Amino acid sequence: GGQAPEGQADVSLWGKAFVDEFDDRLTHTGPGVVAMANAGPTTNQRQFYITFATCSHLDRKHSVFGKVIRGMDQLKQHVERDLVLDPKHHRPKHARVVIASTTILENPVQKAFEMEQE
Repeated sequence: GGQAPEGQADVSLWGKAFVDEFDDRLTHTGPGVVAMANAGPTTNQRQFYITFATCSHLDRKHSVFGKVIRGMDQLKQHVERDLVLDPKHHRPKHARVVIASTTILENPVQKAFEMEQE
């Protein structure tokens, strides 16, 4: 996520924008949802966001691809301590959060599939 380093193009790993991949089982429900940020249909590049509340108005506009399972408390502390919020849009005015590493603990698509089978 985030913008490309200075001097580098703000493009995806594939070198260009890529299409949305919507799955109706994956929604913006609750805090910790990880989804692609975009500027409209099929404009995904390298930015993503993490929700702090349910944002159902974003469903089928932004592709959900993960969920924060651990570390949400630390992220909330960082936001509360270091970021200036824009009350009109209810999001950070200026945010630079660097995620140094991630670990895939669960496959959200597999989990959604299993829930659908129940």
